[in-house]
Amino acid sequence: MESQHFANRAGWIIILYGLALSFFAAFTPFFNAGFLFKGNVLLAGLLPYLIYAIAVPLLPGTITTSVGILLTLLHTGLVITVRFFSGPEILIFILPIMVAVLLVPLVVIAMINTNVHKPEHRVMGH
Repeated sequence: MESQHFANRAGWIIILYGLALSFFAAFTPFFNAGFLFKGNVLLAGLLPYLIYAIAVPLLPGTITTSVGILLTLLHTGLVITVRFFSGPEILIFILPIMVAVLLVPLVVIAMINTNVHKPEHRVMGH
């Protein structure tokens, strides 16, 4: 029987995609000759996926997958807008942080719906 922690394969794929997208977004075009790596953009981009990764093993199902797909679509659109169409650079830093804050209720719901944090009641035999 498969472990519940790995039951949501789509959720784990979303997290891997988010890691790659955040790494790609951290490379800022520098003049016309190269790229500059910005660690703060990488960390800001990884933050929503870190919070999402807490909910994936606790709440496997369509809600978590749907939220993950919405997260990746939003983040992909942001990266394309800022990197390819010269959108405001501050958005690539601020928007992932705001999305991470919006993901906190998903983690709260996941923690409420799971028995991970509840102590087991064992009957001790004499």
